[in-house]
Amino acid sequence: MLNKILKYVLVFLFLLLIITILLQVFSRYVLTVTIPWTEDGARLILIVVTFLGTALALRDNEHIALTFLFKKIPARYKNYVSIFLNLIILFFLIFFIKGSLEMISMNWVVPVISLPKIKIGYIYLILPISAFLMVYFLILKIVNDVNNIKIIFLNK
Repeated sequence: MLNKILKYVLVFLFLLLIITILLQVFSRYVLTVTIPWTEDGARLILIVVTFLGTALALRDNEHIALTFLFKKIPARYKNYVSIFLNLIILFFLIFFIKGSLEMISMNWVVPVISLPKIKIGYIYLILPISAFLMVYFLILKIVNDVNNIKIIFLNK
């Protein structure tokens, strides 16, 4: 369920990004009038798409990884290495969440210049949200790896 919602949100935001950029190009080159909010709007949408997309990529194992090293590890150790690597990522995400919450509190009332009703702190909310999604997906992966190790031991 969460996966479908995340995909739909990303598709919607990506379409909104395309529309915003096309509106900016059309207004600048056809109407010769620049709409001030389109540049900041596109940038903010891109930030949200990037961080939500990162969570989705982590879930699907599509993130940047040193796969050539992982492929050389014997099959019986892959689950252990996966757990270890996911715990490292989890450790990093704890600090990422802490830092992002500090950034939100420091920028909660700072307005976006061309969109004064939107505060920068609101945009920074995507940081802990995406990090919590990544933590959730990592925990699922770790549980899956532990279950695979149990199955291997039970079959011996």
